[in-house]
Formats: sequence, C-alpha cells, structure tokens
Amino acid sequence: MSLTDCGAAPDDGPEDLPRAAPIEWQTRVKTGRPWRQVIIALTCIVGTTTSIGMFLAIGGWQERVAEVRFSSLASDHLQTINSGLEGATDLLYSLRAHFQSLDHLPSRAEFQAFSHDLRERVPGLRDTGWAPRITAPDRNAFEQGVRASGYPDFQIKERNADGKFVRAQDRAEYFPILYSEPGDPNRNVMGFDLASEPMRNRTITRALTANKVAATPPVKLMNIKRPNGGLMMFIAVRPANAADGVSPRPIAGVVLGAVETAAMIENILATKVRLVGLDMYVFDPNGPIGDRLIYWHSTSGKPAPTEASLQAMRHWQGTLEMVDQRWGTILTPSDPSDNGMADRTALAVLIAGLIMMISIVAYLWFSLRRTQHLERLTTDLRETTEELRRHGVKLDHLARHDVLTGLANRMAFRDEVASGLRRARRGQGMAILYLDLDRFKAVNDTLGHPAGDQLLREVANRLRDTVREADTITRLGGDEFAIAQTGVEQPASADSLARRLIDVLSRPYEIDSQWVVVGVSIGITLAERDDIDVDQLLRRADLALYAAKRQGRGTWRFFANTMEFDAQALRGLEMDLRHALEHDELELYYQPQVTIADGKVRGFEALLRWHHPDRGLVMPGDFLRCAEETGLIVPIGTWALRTALRQSADWPADVRVAVNLSPHQLARDDFVETVEAALTAAGQSGGRLELEITENALMEQYVAGQTALRRLRALGVRISMDDFGTGYASLSHLRSFPFDRIKVDQSFIAGMTDSPQGSAIVRAILQLASTLNIATVAEGVETQAQFEQLAAIGCDEVQGFLFSSAQPAAAVPRLLAGWTPAGATIDTTIESSMG
Repeated sequence: MSLTDCGAAPDDGPEDLPRAAPIEWQTRVKTGRPWRQVIIALTCIVGTTTSIGMFLAIGGWQERVAEVRFSSLASDHLQTINSGLEGATDLLYSLRAHFQSLDHLPSRAEFQAFSHDLRERVPGLRDTGWAPRITAPDRNAFEQGVRASGYPDFQIKERNADGKFVRAQDRAEYFPILYSEPGDPNRNVMGFDLASEPMRNRTITRALTANKVAATPPVKLMNIKRPNGGLMMFIAVRPANAADGVSPRPIAGVVLGAVETAAMIENILATKVRLVGLDMYVFDPNGPIGDRLIYWHSTSGKPAPTEASLQAMRHWQGTLEMVDQRWGTILTPSDPSDNGMADRTALAVLIAGLIMMISIVAYLWFSLRRTQHLERLTTDLRETTEELRRHGVKLDHLARHDVLTGLANRMAFRDEVASGLRRARRGQGMAILYLDLDRFKAVNDTLGHPAGDQLLREVANRLRDTVREADTITRLGGDEFAIAQTGVEQPASADSLARRLIDVLSRPYEIDSQWVVVGVSIGITLAERDDIDVDQLLRRADLALYAAKRQGRGTWRFFANTMEFDAQALRGLEMDLRHALEHDELELYYQPQVTIADGKVRGFEALLRWHHPDRGLVMPGDFLRCAEETGLIVPIGTWALRTALRQSADWPADVRVAVNLSPHQLARDDFVETVEAALTAAGQSGGRLELEITENALMEQYVAGQTALRRLRALGVRISMDDFGTGYASLSHLRSFPFDRIKVDQSFIAGMTDSPQGSAIVRAILQLASTLNIATVAEGVETQAQFEQLAAIGCDEVQGFLFSSAQPAAAVPRLLAGWTPAGATIDTTIESSMG
C-alpha cells in the first residue's frame, strides 16, 4: 500500500468469522499438507529459473546503466566548462561598462590598470585592447594626435601579402589598435587596423550589429605554435550619453580580447570541474581536414587519436560554446577496457539468488515440522493480533501522515527517500520533485486561511489522481509538496510528470463558490548511485525549485551542478551588498518627471546605483533580485527613503521625490513608522514624498499593503502604481485603493508609435485613468514622436531620456536652474566625451 493512501485498513479481523472457524481452518491445514511439499518444489524451480534469468539479463542491463551514467556525466562536465568560458565574455562587458561609465576617454594608464585587474581573474585571456572607430576624414588628425602624445612613428597600418606592416590603404573607416594590455609586448601592433583583414572585419561587423560580444574562428596568437590555438573577441563601445532621442548611438570603437583556448580550458578544469575518468577532445568544425583539433585533455598522456578513431570508440558528443563560436567536443572514457563489472555483478546476482533460494527451501522444510505447534498458537492469538494490527495501522497512519491533506508527512517521506536511495545504489532510478504553489499567499490574504486549507486539500487530491500508486507524495509544510518517483526510466519520466503536474494544478479551483487560480513551480533532482544523504538530495531539489522560480514560475528545472555555483555566487553578491550598505557604496540618481501642459519639472524619481570597487557602476537590475531574495532590500529601501528625503530638502517646495517600494518593506509592521521617522529626520512634509509600488508587489502583500498605504495617505504621502498593465487584477486594485497616479509602463510607450495596437493600449489606459480621476505618468519616453502622441491623447506627465537621463544628486539643482520649459524636449546637459 502506498504512503499516499490515507484510508484505514479494511476491518476483516477474526471477529467477522463464525465460532467454528478456527476448527475448520485447522482441518484445512491438515488436509492441505501435501500442497506444502508442492510449494517447496515450486520454490526450487522458480528460484533457480529466476536466478539464471537475472544472470543472463544483468550483463546487458549493467551496460545500459553505465552508458546512461557516462552520458549524464559528460553532459554535466561540458555544461560546467561552457559556464566557465563565459568569464572572458564578462570581462569584455566589464571593459565596455568601464568605458561607458566615465565622462571622458580613459587614458592608456587607466585602461592598462583596469584591464590588468580584470585579466587576472580570467587565466587564458592573453591580451586586451581598445580600437577607436576612425573615419576617413578624421584619419590625419587622429594620427597626428597620437604622434604628439609620445608615439612619433604612429600610423594606421595593415599587413601586406608578406605579412609586414605597411600604411593602411584609404577606406571609409578604420579600427586601429590604440591601447593594448600587456603594453610592451604588443607595442608593434599599435595602429594596426583590425578591419583590414576580412575575418576580423566580419567579426567586428557582427559585434557592431548585435551590440554584443562576437568572436573570430580559431586563429594563431603570438607565441603560440598551433595555428588554431586561440581566438579574438570584440564588443562595440558606444558613448554613454550620446543618444539624440531618435537615432541610435554612434560607435566609439571596439574593446578586444585575445584568448588562448588551451590555457582557459585548463584553468576551468583545474578550478571548476575535474574530468575524472574522462578524456576530452575539442575540434573546429570549419577547420582544415586533419588539423581540426583545437584542444585535448587525456589522463593517460598519450597523443591525441584522430577524429575518425574517436568516432569508432565509445564516446559522447556535444558542443563547446565560446561566445558565438561552436566547437565540436568528444568525451571518451579514460579506460574503455573496463568491461568486467557487469560480468561480476551478474555472477554475484546468480550466486545470491541460488543462496536465497536454498535458504528459503531449508526454512520451509524445517518450518513444516513445527507447523502443528504454531497453528495451535496462531488460532489462540489470531483474534488479539488482528485487533492490535487495526489499532497499529491507525496509529501509524496518524504518525506518518499530514492531518490536513492525508498525505505522507516529512518523517514518512524521508524514510521512503532513504529506501529509494538504497534501491538507487542497486541501479533503480529515482527522482525527487519539489513543488511550491505560486500565488498561494494571495489566496490566504484575500479569502482567509480556511479557504487556503481547502485549496491545499484540493491540490492533494489532484496530486493523488496524477501520480502512480507506487510514487510517494508528501506535504512538507505550508504550500510545499514533494514527490518521490521510483522504478521508471529517468529523466524522461520526471520530465513528463512535471508537465502533467503544471497542467493539472494550474486549472481553476472552486473554493467557497469562488474560482481560484494558482500555479506551481517544480524543482527536480535525480538520485545517483553514490548518493547516501537524504538531506543533500532534498537540498538539490530545493535549489532546482529556486531556479524554476527565478525563471518566472509556472515551470520546472532539473538540478545541475551549476546551481551550486549560482548559490555560492548569490551568497558572494549578498556579502558585497552588505559591504556596500555599510561603506557608502550606494548612491541615488534622479530622473525628472515633466508636466506636458507647461513643460515644468514636477518631480524626480530616485533610482539606485552601486559604485562597486571592482565592477564599477552597477545598475539595479544586476543586484536588486539578490537584495529581494536575501531580505537586504529592507535596509536598502530604508536607506534610499531617508537619503532621497534628505537630498530633496533643498529643492523647490513644489518638486516632489518618488521612491520605489518592495513587497518586503510593505510586509513589515513598522514600515509606516519608518516613513514617518524619515520625514521627521529630513524636516519634510508628507506631500513631498511619493511612493511607487508595482501591482505584483501589492498583490504579494495585499492585506498588509492596503492597510499600510492607507495610513501613509493619511500622512499626505502620495501613492503611485508603477508598471501599470504588466501585472494582474489591475482594475481590482484601482477600485479597492485610490491611487494618486498611474505610471504607464515603458514597454507600452516603446510600441505605441510602431503599431496602431500599441497606441490603442496606451490610449485605453489614459482614458481609464481620466475616468477615475487619477493622474498619469508615461515612462521611457525617448522620441519626440512619442512625446507628441502622448500629449495629443491626454497624458499628464512624462519621464525618459528625451528630457534627461538619471542624474546624481549634486546635478539636480543645476538641472532645475537651467531648465527652460519651452526647450525641454531633449536633454542637452550631458555631453559625450568618447565620440
């Protein structure tokens, strides 16, 4: 019987039999005694036949298991290596961010210092450099400027047919190397036009077009003998503040990096993954026949075999990805001759089966001599034993099942998983599926806890109807469930079950005559032969669940080794954030909000920035999710609130400051008191402050959030609904709480001039707000066409790069002093220093 069966055992004890039943039962035993010898004989036949059958089948079965394990191990290792290769790409993005975060072109010394620090983190990255974009009219002035800076022989050059450097021919534009790290070894390449060679030119074109890193095919680098031992990567740099509101930002140049393929892969193998029992060979699919091998790693130290010979061996093929380059990869066992395990296992199974069969036969034979005595005792004890059994079943059920849902509880589930691990060590597959209901808290908050309990019981019933009887379901607590799936092929079975669960559990529920919809996120881990720790297995499933939630909920993810690294990276980022909060690395920037009617600045939205000592300027999208998940968003939000009120104290009295709220802040009982204290400390009234909250954040803290926001309204604080239209139940929110303003999400603004449908959506939002007498602000206004269309359809205020980018606090008074409503269409206060 499965642990998920919450019903009591059938009441079929001896009290249901007539009084003469014990005598009749003894009579049947005596007259049926010859059948016991038949049973012993059948046991011998069946046991022998089964043992021989398992002996014949186990060899092939073990080979299949070994093949699956080999493929899974090779796939995991290759995935980890691919993850490690992204480090070089991250360095180029960091270099570009460094260029685009400065208000001037970095000097050669600044570039070398910054580049050197980054290169130390990525072994295998040989060189980094900067090549500005120079047009034909600017060539002479550029060459003269570089010569005047201390390089008298500098000129833009290219290689001739003999491979020697000569003055570059006339072209429309050039990308000459201006900075290179390390400097002295690369001095001779200064001025070399990267676009003069077709292969590099095509790669630069891809980088400019896609606005991301592009890489060359394998090439020969300096001081490397192999002709295909490395590659070069390029990424476009655009001036940070060169946008004109209509045209794309111009290209300032490209940042480049030269990668030594073998050194980078060897570093990954040394620090992130060890190819225990595996050899790896990497090939360039577009290389010349017979010389396509880029890299190989062998524990035996033997020379690399040919590609054809590898295909003939036991192998696994995958793809190694380096930016936009794809290399064929073959992994083979280090010792392919190890084939004796299956034979030994099969022989062990045969011997164990025969021993077990002999033991059973011996036991049955000797039991026959004592049967008469045991039957007499059994007759007397049968009634008492049955009664005790019924009570024991009930007590065991209460001790091992959840009271609310009748599912197995945590203790019973752990026992089942431990049993499954023992079977997994014998080769039987097992998967753990960790389930968490999405939006369950909203049901408790809006309909009450009794409705939430009824929903949990309905979820449990659907789970029983969906899984097999052999699988074990448990409620771990709250809205978390888990399933142990055993005895089927993995991972295909777990994948199929996850699909069915998401479909079944996402269907509407009727709770107290109301329809309720929740979703589910699922994390999956597969038991390995060497797994022995139940807690470790559950933790892996929990990490996979966490990854599924981060992917957007309503989906499932299998555990991968990279999730361990992601968890460690999250902890590292959390420590950096704590350090940033304690050492004043955070700063607020302010973006103006302009009234369409008169062109005046009516307010500023406070936007968070992080001056990281190593990464430079970090934008909120790179660290706010970590702050939300670790709870650091509460002290960060309090700091932002106090800082914004303090810095805005010297602004004109009619200019407000808007600060974003997190659901974690709304959930705190002392949030209103925190706002009051911040207003008092800054000497500000509630009318100066506007708090922005998204629909989804309000839904997460629906009851507590409404209460807190109404108390804040009583203080004079304005409440704005941010990202309107991107969440759910927007009309319900507008009806239940009187918001002061609605902020139309920038995704709608971006599409309003491209299609009639986009314009119709914005028009409908503005008309709805006008009907409800709620002011409106359009975010992300970047073009004059967007501004004119918003003015025509009745928007109140606008915000975006068309007027100004976000400015540090020190620049706000200067911006306000120089603001002219008549000319306030394009931000002209910031000039590019990199053009």
